[in-house]
Amino acid sequence: MIVTFFSIKGGTGRSMALVNIGEVFAQAGLRVLLVDFDLEAPSLEMFYPDKTQTILDSRGVVDLITSYKHAIATPGSLYQTADSPSPFEDIRSLMVNVRNEVSGGTVDLIPVGRRSADSMSQYANVVRTFDWKDFYEKWEGELYFRWLRQQFDEHADVTLVDCRTGITDAGGVCCGQVADVVVLLTTMNLQQISGSDMMVSKLRDARLAELRDTSLKLIVVPSRIEFNELALLDEFKEKFVTLFGKSIPEEITSDDLWDSAIPYDPRYRYGTYIVRQDLGSDPLKHSYTRIAELLSRLAPPDSPLFKTGIKLNAPIK
Repeated sequence: MIVTFFSIKGGTGRSMALVNIGEVFAQAGLRVLLVDFDLEAPSLEMFYPDKTQTILDSRGVVDLITSYKHAIATPGSLYQTADSPSPFEDIRSLMVNVRNEVSGGTVDLIPVGRRSADSMSQYANVVRTFDWKDFYEKWEGELYFRWLRQQFDEHADVTLVDCRTGITDAGGVCCGQVADVVVLLTTMNLQQISGSDMMVSKLRDARLAELRDTSLKLIVVPSRIEFNELALLDEFKEKFVTLFGKSIPEEITSDDLWDSAIPYDPRYRYGTYIVRQDLGSDPLKHSYTRIAELLSRLAPPDSPLFKTGIKLNAPIK
């Protein structure tokens, strides 16, 4: 299953949630693939300080796309061989292993692309000049991303995609076409709520459904919630349920989502962290585990994610 993490604005803790939920899956023994699709503001390497330089030196998403265009434009340059039946570049060549769990689970990461000192200007130029409309109209972009979805599913039990903030062409691709499930994080800020509601409507557009092989599932998760502001919290909950209750998949309820709300924790405001595994009652760990459990419910019944089943080890806050 492929899950895209998205937010209308920054500051929701989107990337931190993605990485920590990936940890929950890996600890359960699953093969987890993280894909950094936030091409303009990538950050996933910061969660793995012992691998940061390796990731910055590694090819990534932009290289997959440019090598695909090269393969299409150049006769005889397709990657298909006896050892690699894929017609385009094998994604395994770009996967950086960042975590191995005693359970047998693993975490691999496909970064955005090379961003070390001598490569940054070239990377920035590719991102700045890339034309998504042209890619879809002239380079069969829709078919390429269908193929890429198959690659993700083949090489991982669950793929988590970190998507660009805001309503952008790249965001539309990784939310609308790549994902099976979109996790949309929103804070109590009124701008975030209205923007998230607009994005929900966009993802429910019938024209988008025509591009997909399967139906898109969507969950909206409250984030950076301060539970001591009871009056404001009640007001926000009412607005949240009214706006987003109608888009909840049948496998879960609005109460499930509210119980998954990610709290604001000042201990983690100064950096990017994988929440310590020994903090069994930590509210953040509880929320991440709760979201992971909801995602396992949304997985296909024959998938490793659904069969594994994620259970809460922390009490409800």
